[in-house]
Amino acid sequence: MRGKAEGIAMAQFVPQYSSHTLAVLTPKMLIMYDIEKGLRSRHRRESSHPGEQCVLSRLLSTSLHPGPIGVCHSSSSIIVGSSGTVRSVKYSLLTAHSVGGKKLNFDWALAVGDSVVDIQITQNESLPTIMVLCRKRLVALTSGGNLKFSFDLQCIGLALKSFNHGPTNYIISIVSTNTGALLVLKDNILMWTSHTPFVARYLDLCDAREAICMLTVADTNQMVVGYLGTEPSLYRIPIAPNRSVDYAAKRAQMAEFEEQIRLFGGGGVDIDGDEAPRATINVHADLQTETKSYMIANTKDASLIPLTFFIGDVPPVDPHITVAVHHESTQLILTASLPLSLIATPCSVARQAKHKVTLDVDGPTHDLTELLPDITSSPSHTNQIGLQILTTDVVVCILTAGKSNRYRIQSDSLDYLYLVTMKLMEGINEKNENARINVNFAVSSAVEAAENYVQLETKYEKEKEGLTKNAAEVRAMQAVLIPMTRNTKYTPLANLTLLIETTYNRLLSAIDSHAATGIRLNGLRRSLASALGVLSLSQHSLGSVAGLHFFEHTQQSLMTRLAWASKDNSGDIARMMLALLETTGPPIRSLMNIREEEEDEEEDENQDFKMGENATLGAYKEVSELVEEGDEERGREAEDDW
Repeated sequence: MRGKAEGIAMAQFVPQYSSHTLAVLTPKMLIMYDIEKGLRSRHRRESSHPGEQCVLSRLLSTSLHPGPIGVCHSSSSIIVGSSGTVRSVKYSLLTAHSVGGKKLNFDWALAVGDSVVDIQITQNESLPTIMVLCRKRLVALTSGGNLKFSFDLQCIGLALKSFNHGPTNYIISIVSTNTGALLVLKDNILMWTSHTPFVARYLDLCDAREAICMLTVADTNQMVVGYLGTEPSLYRIPIAPNRSVDYAAKRAQMAEFEEQIRLFGGGGVDIDGDEAPRATINVHADLQTETKSYMIANTKDASLIPLTFFIGDVPPVDPHITVAVHHESTQLILTASLPLSLIATPCSVARQAKHKVTLDVDGPTHDLTELLPDITSSPSHTNQIGLQILTTDVVVCILTAGKSNRYRIQSDSLDYLYLVTMKLMEGINEKNENARINVNFAVSSAVEAAENYVQLETKYEKEKEGLTKNAAEVRAMQAVLIPMTRNTKYTPLANLTLLIETTYNRLLSAIDSHAATGIRLNGLRRSLASALGVLSLSQHSLGSVAGLHFFEHTQQSLMTRLAWASKDNSGDIARMMLALLETTGPPIRSLMNIREEEEDEEEDENQDFKMGENATLGAYKEVSELVEEGDEERGREAEDDW
């Protein structure tokens, strides 16, 4: 035989030619051995060859490439597989159809979803079965095109042999895969498996020495004949465990566990769950450190103990560190501040910024190299410096106005204004302990940050509710599907598969959206905390309710927290913020109208402005007194002079 055998079959195709013939199809030649064989060429043409003469040829317009063919004698039809579709056509219709006539109509067509490799038809008089082998699936169909069962393959199927067996006429199928495995199935149940030293390209049954043998054609052009027990050796898969549960053994096992818990669990704390107090503890920690215990032999001598801190993805908003030291008889709480060199690095100065903080000092200003010695010592940073916050794109600039005794901290982001302001104030206090510092900051920046936070917080809660509903849908669907999988002949439905895929995709999308909103919410929380920290500095009430973290680490929303702290339930964030600051510091009705002044104003212009302001207030007071006394004419003259 020349070339590789693509297919071997034996059938009675033409009624006028009664003898059976063996046909071998090679890539270049069709060899006939006294049989009738139906085949299809690469030109989408159905042909019948008795001997070497072609007697029937029909064009199938719906076929894209040659595929396997089978004959169903009970329905007198030809089964054709091509392009992932199995079609059936009556033999009488095929012979009566003209070559150049109308389009050929099939009896039925079924899409199997994969390339068809082989077709086997069990010739049962009562109910014939069409076995279709695809690349990754075995499908059983009735003569009318209805699905009976299917079996999914883990490897690519190459050859198939199916036949009826037993008094109940169940179907035995032998499948060859590309890994050299032979699978023996009883209907859709895998009964046997075997691994051969070759890849079987063709499977069939034969009689040898009064025993039913299996004929295989290997990919090495060798023909192997064997029977069960010799070649190939087929081994039976172990029987699946029984699904029945031994409840008596389970109860005995649980009783044994309870006895062990009772004997060895007495060392714990015995607390009644109904009477035990409950509390929710929220620990605020911008920095994380390991818990370590130290043993100091001599407490009179000084000892240096290193502490290792771990910073997260971004630097903390608050530079302060609190260390608690506990002893058997006493305890001590120490407060330190992070060096600015661990948080920022010098960079170029940006003259324009969105958010600004002004520090008015009653004494002369100092060089920034003296106030921030750990970050810079360059002469170019005497009056101005830019600070690039590490691991971020945030730039905070510090400008000095010596004539007006002012420092200005400005940045396009609110995140680190409080941190830099605190470090600058610490440097000023080290130079002059009696210095009086007045912090000016626009409340509108904090109000805007609070409004953005409330909007995103509302969106976060809505997404959380939607995520809970999606998770409940998935759990309900799983509760319905799990009992269905107990059926050994369970076949997933297309609409159910689509519903499961859609539900899971909706759940995954909700999880991704909720996580992204949470990340944005954490960023806005940092901005709002920094803005509230600067406002607390402007009100000289660092220990008040309006501190840096008054709304964090609670189970309440920002609106609920503001309503509680400000005692205002109006729902207006600006009004609630003003009420909050008025209750924790001196009156600030004029804070909303604070306007930043340029640092390069001349000192003489400031003096003229103050003198003009005093003159204006004096004239306004004089006019008011004259009007109150009833002398309207003199009042109008004074108003004209003013």
